[in-house]
Amino acid sequence: MTQCGGAHRCSGDTDNRRGGRLTDRAVNLLLDQLAADADLVGENGRPALSAHVLRHTFGTNLTRSRVDVVTVAQLMGHKRLETTRRYTLPTQADMEAAVAHLPTDE
Repeated sequence: MTQCGGAHRCSGDTDNRRGGRLTDRAVNLLLDQLAADADLVGENGRPALSAHVLRHTFGTNLTRSRVDVVTVAQLMGHKRLETTRRYTLPTQADMEAAVAHLPTDE
């Protein structure tokens, strides 16, 4: 993940046809098309891919990779750790893996 300039503005594949920033709508339309192409649809028949889903996945994957929550919060642009916590709720498997990493007397 890189940042281009203080305003997080980059040129290249993320620009629209006029060289400006992609709108939220344009990103969601692109993700809808990618989901349809990959046959990723939910039970309701709608695309099962969105910027929001990707954002949750990003935060969860960072947490599962044992990145500390303060760093995850900063990468996600959150001012409050409570916001980050909602994005990275652990599953039962995550909690079992955490306990498995505790030292034992074996």
